[in-house]
Amino acid sequence: MAKVPLAVHNGEQTTWHRLIFFDELAQQVATTFAKWTVVTVVGYRHQREIPLRNGATKRIEEIYAAGIQSPSTSKG
Repeated sequence: MAKVPLAVHNGEQTTWHRLIFFDELAQQVATTFAKWTVVTVVGYRHQREIPLRNGATKRIEEIYAAGIQSPSTSKG
């Protein structure tokens, strides 16, 4: 499993996402991607809640990657 932060820039606003890769995709990401690598990710959003120490919960949205494509790879 590999977790990678992803910044999406929309004009002056930046939104951060957490990409989760599994199995062969995780190995590919770990060996070939570096900071500032431009990629296209196909996946689905997954939301989960994490309990906090004060009794509240925090909602986290992650993107589970099903396929990737970058200029240096053709696997998708």
